[in-house]
Amino acid sequence: MKADDDTYVIVENLRFMLLAYSPNDPVYFGCKFKPFTKQGYMSGGSGYVLSSIREAVKRFVTEAIPDPKKCKEKGTGAEDAEIGKCLENVNVIAGDSRDSQGRHRMLPFSPLSHLQAGGNKTMPVWFYKYMFYPYEQQQSQSLR
Repeated sequence: MKADDDTYVIVENLRFMLLAYSPNDPVYFGCKFKPFTKQGYMSGGSGYVLSSIREAVKRFVTEAIPDPKKCKEKGTGAEDAEIGKCLENVNVIAGDSRDSQGRHRMLPFSPLSHLQAGGNKTMPVWFYKYMFYPYEQQQSQSLR
């Protein structure tokens, strides 16, 4: 898993989400954005997880990084978008991390930001444009 120092993860929920997938499947999960790649890429702000230490990581390390046609050699560009491009180039699938009801489980802003989004505050305009799947956050009953 790649996460920044301000990323909050409920490990039990992450493990539950990943139970349905084999570590041998070349897939990764996160908050899926749509620009820059055909299949989308995962926002670095929410963190992202590659299928265990097997297939997705194996392809990234053995096929993508050594090949400058698949991954940039220089450290330029946005890290999350560049990783997304590299992974797409070695056929690692950008998975859908939403739950069975279509609710987003991995989000790039603080929990409070997302909870308040349905009320007086809204997310930045770019966020809605970048989201691969529609973002309609419902407030919980206790916040209304």
